[in-house]
Order: sequence, then C-alpha cells, then structure tokens
Amino acid sequence: MGDIHCGTGDLEDTGETRSLPDQQPLLYNGCVILTLSTGTACWGSGFDYRACGPAFALNGLQVPAEDYELPLHQVLDPPEVRRFLCFNSCRFLIFLLCALYVLAWCALFSTFHLFLHSFIEEHIILSCLGFSTAAVIFTGVVALFLWHSRDQIIMNSDVRLMRANEKLRHHQLLVGLSDYVEKCTGRLQLTFCFFDVGDCLQRLTQLLEGSPDSQNPLQAKMHQKLGQFCILVTEGGPNLLQAVVVEEKDSEETPLLGRSRAGEESHEAAGRPRSALARTVALSLIPGGTPQEAASQLLTLYSPVYARLLGACQLPHTLHSLHARQAAVPCLCQHIESCLAHHCFP
Repeated sequence: MGDIHCGTGDLEDTGETRSLPDQQPLLYNGCVILTLSTGTACWGSGFDYRACGPAFALNGLQVPAEDYELPLHQVLDPPEVRRFLCFNSCRFLIFLLCALYVLAWCALFSTFHLFLHSFIEEHIILSCLGFSTAAVIFTGVVALFLWHSRDQIIMNSDVRLMRANEKLRHHQLLVGLSDYVEKCTGRLQLTFCFFDVGDCLQRLTQLLEGSPDSQNPLQAKMHQKLGQFCILVTEGGPNLLQAVVVEEKDSEETPLLGRSRAGEESHEAAGRPRSALARTVALSLIPGGTPQEAASQLLTLYSPVYARLLGACQLPHTLHSLHARQAAVPCLCQHIESCLAHHCFP
C-alpha cells in the first residue's frame, strides 16, 4: 500500500477526526482527506459532521454543508441502520465465531464422551487437544465461508451513500463507510477521499458505447453482476401507512387525540383514488439510458465501495493505475471493471 493509505489506517486513540498532514497540500486522485470515526462502540454516538467543513477548507475545497451533512445524517443515523451496521460489523462477527467455537467444542466433547466414555477419561488431555483442533478448523472454515460470501456492494450502507456521493462528486469528493476492530473495540469509519471522476466517466462512456448491448462485453457483465441487486422503494400514501400503524397500537398506549386524528386520516385516505395508495416498487441497480448516463450511474454506485476499500486499505497496490498513479491504487473505472469482470473484494 502507499504511504497515504497506511497513514489513513493508523487512527489516533481518540478516534474522532484526522486530516492529512500539512506537508501534503497537493490533492490527487485517491488522496484521503478526512476520516471520521464513531466512539468506542458501533451503537455509540454518531459521526461529528461539523468537522468536515474545516477539513475541506484546509485542503482548498469549498463544500456547502447541505451537500454532505444532511444526506449523511439521513442515511447513516437512523436507529435501524445503526443496528444493521453493528450486527454486520467485524466485532460482532468475531463474537459469533467465538461462540461457535465454544459450541463446536462442547458438541464434540459431549458426543465422543457419550460413546467413548472410558477412552476420554483415560486420555483427557489428548482428547481435549483433539476437540480444540477440530473446533478451530470448523470455525475457520465457517469464517472463510462468511467472508467470501459477503457481497461487494453492501446494500444498507453503500447503496444508501449513493445520494451523498452524487452530491459530493461535483466537489471532487467520494465518501465510504467501513468498520474495523481496534483494541477489541469495534468502530465505524467514514472516509472522505479526493477523486476527479471526469477521466473515469469518459473512459466508461467509451467502453459502453460503440457496439450493441448484446455484443458489448461490459454491458453483458454489468447486467450479469448487477441483476441480482434491487432496492425496494415505497411510493405514495405515507399518511395512510402512518394511520394504519397508529391504529394497530394498543388502545391503552395510544392517545385518544392521536387516534381520532389517525381515524380522520384513514377516512380521507379511503376516499382517495387507488393510485394514491402506497405501493412498494423494486428498482434494479442496472444502469440505463445513454452510455454517458449509464457510466455516471456506475460511478455513483461504486463510489462508496471504492472509498470504503480505500479507507480500509483493501485496494491492491499497482503501478499501472490509469487515473490514480500517485496513490498507486487502481482508479475508480479500473475498480468498476474489476468488480464487473469477476468477484472482487467484499
């Protein structure tokens, strides 16, 4: 890895904010500008978005607060998102693997002790070593399976950050969310990196045009890889859903005034046309439109993935980068090609 990535990975003990040293004032593609970290636990206090403005200004970037603070707050701070990030973190995975090891050891001991009671008692130390070895192998196999089965695009974090990246791209910034374990403490890390996507947009546009969709290799790979992803969007009728939720609550816990208002809203919603009712629509992540529009959508989709891997120092070192030579990592368009061509980093 390059020095910039190693420096980004070495967080301070406080874990609050950290920007690049003053001796590196020049910005280049793949340059990590700022990392924000949660407290000592995934379910602790959220990110301090107020630290972003001074860090951006220090690097000569004028980014309005509404382009990053509100989008990030809406997608990362809801309780259900924080719970998912906690239960999907490396710390929780380690806890599960430890529990699995104990369960596997106990299952092996009880099973063999049931059928080989005398042998186990005569060779208790050798038997315990054998059980421990088998439990470690079993836990390691499960850990490798869980690690390799993780999707390269995390729906509840990467896809949620698409909106923020769409705004930050105009300021030549990318943002991604990763998690790591430091001193047996799980932390969430929000990475902001500098990247001018103009050259990557032009190259992806050229790759997507020039031949029909059925004969375009990148188009075929895009449909194959992204066809398994979709997001559910609720359209219309939010008041009706709120009224139904209120009516289903216990009458002792629901205020009478609130219940009467909910009843009025439900009667109003009942008189609306069927098209105004709420419905859930599955939207595919496969980009569409012109080649330039499809390329722009690909960049927006993979920007949080790229920033996440960059902040976690999981991008491979390369001397053949097209648009991120100084960072010595694959540029964004090369990373997209790698992800579409074969299974890349989780």
